[in-house]
Amino acid sequence: MSNEKYSLVQYKETQEYHLYESRSNPDGSCNLKGKTPLCQSKSVTPENSGLFVCQNENDTRIKCAEYANKGKDICGVCVSAMYATED
Repeated sequence: MSNEKYSLVQYKETQEYHLYESRSNPDGSCNLKGKTPLCQSKSVTPENSGLFVCQNENDTRIKCAEYANKGKDICGVCVSAMYATED
């Protein structure tokens, strides 16, 4: 497992959730590392709301599966990209 942190953020246009690499700040806040999600989609804008922020890779995998099982629309390409970045 990598030491990456991830945030699951909803897109305004599609209501779909996408994964972003994130970083924890010393004050405890979380910021996205970039404006593009793991799936590299640039056609939509991230919303300020997310299901979770700055989670480690293992927790991200578990939470994505849990939310998908509860009917949340999680981008499968983002999840696949996270698995592909495994060390």
